[in-house]
Parts: sequence; C-alpha cells; structure tokens
Amino acid sequence: MIRAAISIRAATADDVPVLLDMWTELRQHGVRRSASHSSDQLLAEVAHRYVQTIADASCRLVVAITGEDVVGMALFTVMNSSTLLDVPTIQVSHLYVAGGHRRRGVGRCLISAAAAYADENGVDQVMASVTPGLRDANRFYARLGFAPTVVRRVAPLAVLRRQLATDEARPAMLRRELRLRRGAILGSARVAKAPARAPREG
Repeated sequence: MIRAAISIRAATADDVPVLLDMWTELRQHGVRRSASHSSDQLLAEVAHRYVQTIADASCRLVVAITGEDVVGMALFTVMNSSTLLDVPTIQVSHLYVAGGHRRRGVGRCLISAAAAYADENGVDQVMASVTPGLRDANRFYARLGFAPTVVRRVAPLAVLRRQLATDEARPAMLRRELRLRRGAILGSARVAKAPARAPREG
C-alpha cells in the first residue's frame, strides 16, 4: 500500500472550519466541557481564537495536508519549561490527526515540524501536552523519545472549595469522636470499679 505524500504548512484563516471540526473531536477525548457556554457560543469563541493564533507571530499553528485535505493540526509555542529558570522549550499542544488518517505518519510529520520550529528559534528541547488517558498518544510520544516530567491535575473551583472545607472540618470531627470514645471508656471503667452493694436483709 502506497502512502499519500504528507506536507506541513502554516494554517490560514481558510482552514478554520476544518480546524474546528478537529478541535471538536479532540475535545471529546478528555478536554472538560464548559457548562457556562452553549455549543454555538463555544465554537464561535474557538474560531476567533484560531484566527488570533494564526496571526500571532509568537507561535505557529500548522496543518498536515494529504492531497488537498487537511488531516492534522498542531500548535507550537515558545515557552519556559520552568517558572523559576529561563529554560526555553517548544510546547506542542492541540496535536490531532483526523480519524481515518492515523498510523500513516501524519503525527510524525507534525512532530518533525515542531523540531524544525525549535531549530528556527534556537531552542534545544520540545515538550508535548497529552491527556494521560490517551494511551495511543502517550505511546506515540514515548516512541519518539518524550519522557514524562510532570503530571498536571485540574480541579473545578467548586470541587476544590468543597474538598478544602471537608479537610478543614475533619480534625474537629476526629477530636469529637475521640472525646466520645474516651468518655465511653471512662464510663465503662467507673462501672467496673464501683463496689458491689450488699444484699438487703429481709
């Protein structure tokens, strides 16, 4: 089976509709949905962000092309890999290959484009963001030499506040439980030590 040639180019505003389709598919694989936005509102916002990103010289949004079809996308951003140290890295995010075009070298071509972008910016390392539950994606990055460095965990603010309140209340609950147990133990000890009453004479 002969594979179709794959090329990578910078995304343009004309690509936004197909980018939205791929973003929607990517979102179904682990990105948390926002209950505060309707689907139409959210898509309009994402479309606007894509247009802004395409025009932003500080990053590069690329697409993979097979024939005349856009079959993949990825976003490259120069950033520091550490908050406290000045260690620049190329962050690869939103990498996605459309269904029906996987295992054909598209993802590899997108990572090759990330490496070229790193060379262009004089950066020595490339970092990728991937959802932990996507096993195939994690295997893909591992085969290319990407090693895990940190796990990012996300908590909705309401859940976090509820958990913090529970954690703060737990010591008081434990102290109350200990007092009740101590009282029960002392009460049992008093009963055991109390002298037996002599039987009354009739």
